[in-house]
Amino acid sequence: LITERMTQILAAEAVPFDRPKDEKTAERDGQLRPVWRFAYLRGQPFFSHEEVSYPVFDPRGRPLPPQMCVDFVLDSFERASGTWFSPRGGELGRTVGGLDFDQHGIKNRRSVLAFETFASEHPELFEHQRLKPEERVPFGERQRFFRFLLDQADRFKPGDVVAIQGKKADGLIHQHAILIEDTDPLTGFPDALADQMKRPRRRTWEGIMAEAPLRSLLFHVRPKPAVLDALAAGGA
Repeated sequence: LITERMTQILAAEAVPFDRPKDEKTAERDGQLRPVWRFAYLRGQPFFSHEEVSYPVFDPRGRPLPPQMCVDFVLDSFERASGTWFSPRGGELGRTVGGLDFDQHGIKNRRSVLAFETFASEHPELFEHQRLKPEERVPFGERQRFFRFLLDQADRFKPGDVVAIQGKKADGLIHQHAILIEDTDPLTGFPDALADQMKRPRRRTWEGIMAEAPLRSLLFHVRPKPAVLDALAAGGA
């Protein structure tokens, strides 16, 4: 239930992906959120980046901080605990609830590999496991890929974060973070996923992986009771 709550609000609000308009590659991802935050704290309705205007709030006055995939994961956990940006109409700022990764000293909230480092260095918050080379089956080998997930279903639970890595159409190696929202009640197969690409969405392995079938699972992170207790303390 907490996992579902973590994703449904962000998905419903269609928080935008952090990529400049009309940009086709990932090379400039992450440039918008700092500019958005500057405008947000000043109550401005729009912000500008390279002469293109973007909304700071949605029509209902809810903040629209541009997200990358790791932002989506961390924002989901924090927001479920009550940590989020205040809406337009009152005092603006980031309200801190039961969980705030900034207070745990996270140095880079925007990089998949930096999140892996943070999770591995904070065993009080997360269990971390990088997959063995022989376990990294590219999605292009679909039968082996899904067989691995089914055979290893006990390794995955709702609320887990998995990362994928591999070469995309641009010839570059990319990483992407995915939140496991739910698993099949009979088989345990992780069948309900959520991620941020263009907008927060609930998706399937097929929908995520088929875009670049050379990608494979890279690492797996599970929140420990300290994180879940912080969500509960914040009213999740």
